[in-house]
Amino acid sequence: NLYRYNHYVFMAPYSGNYDDLHQVFDYLYVMAEQYINKELRKNAVKIRLDYLKNDNKISSFEKAIDVAYKWHKDLYEKRKIEEEKAQLTKDINEVLTFDDGFKICQLLSHTALYDEGDAMGHCVGACGKYAAGIQEGTTQIYSLRDENFVPHVTFEVCKNKVLLQAKGQVNTKPLKYSKYCAEFLNKFKLIDESFDLKCVVKFNEKTGCYEEVQNLIEAKSANQILINNMQNQR
Repeated sequence: NLYRYNHYVFMAPYSGNYDDLHQVFDYLYVMAEQYINKELRKNAVKIRLDYLKNDNKISSFEKAIDVAYKWHKDLYEKRKIEEEKAQLTKDINEVLTFDDGFKICQLLSHTALYDEGDAMGHCVGACGKYAAGIQEGTTQIYSLRDENFVPHVTFEVCKNKVLLQAKGQVNTKPLKYSKYCAEFLNKFKLIDESFDLKCVVKFNEKTGCYEEVQNLIEAKSANQILINNMQNQR
């Protein structure tokens, strides 16, 4: 079958959807362009004219269709992550960074609170008292973010350095993030008066520091009940 794409005319052993061929052409074009540009940056350039032919992922036209659609889907997901990251990095200040890329960010505006609440499924952005507290200087809201700035725990701290809340997704206990919670409390010398961290961290009288709770069986069970209740209410 004869196909025309932009100013290219070529033969393809395929009579299916034109969109399939379009997707494959885009994928092959970009892969070849990336390969050539990479080789041209080397001191000793050796261009293999059969580079795409030797790619096992496209050993047949049917496989090429699957690979091309997956490649486009991955591009879309990556772009979506970048857009969400750009949104979630507005009006924040990184105050603590961990070795694995996680970080604690202070949220500085109503917009930042809204984005946090939207991502986490709780009321920090919808309830005006938190924004008012930030503006008045009586409340500080922090967020535990991963390397892509996706939030996992939201903290409410009042001006006398008391931690009032530490909420995970849909107001669950942040069980998976106990080490970050403990380090956050210790770094900023906070006093934990939240209900949320009672089964997650504990205060060591000898060291004067908060530590992770090792046995989280009861906490996980209680958390699962809360998650199930939230899901049933939707």
